[in-house]
Amino acid sequence: MDKFENNAIEKFDSDNDLEYRKGCEYLGRLINYRENNFSPCCVAGRCPVVTVSGAVGDRLLTWQDYTTKLIDDIRNERPNVCEKCHLLKFGMWRKSVKLNVVNLGSNHPGDICNYKCVYCFSDNTIEEP
Repeated sequence: MDKFENNAIEKFDSDNDLEYRKGCEYLGRLINYRENNFSPCCVAGRCPVVTVSGAVGDRLLTWQDYTTKLIDDIRNERPNVCEKCHLLKFGMWRKSVKLNVVNLGSNHPGDICNYKCVYCFSDNTIEEP
């Protein structure tokens, strides 16, 4: 049993690259991806909208650079777009960004989703321009 616990702790430390700082469950792992822009989180009305162009790979590099700088600003208590967000809290967060959620339709004003999911909550909140 002791050997299992030690391996679990070593694996946790090395694989997760964690640090104690302010963060949230969206920042550094999620992108709200739209035709000409993206947002690094999904808090409607609060998150920044970053204009992008080019190939998908270029756009994702822009997300990575933007989000890395935002996390660094939060870590070093510099003014940033997230500083007054109610989801920002102290905890164990990844030191570096790792995209694992791509959201192609959200409830942000101006978003258009081509899917017609029967369970979608956004039908009444998204208006076409």
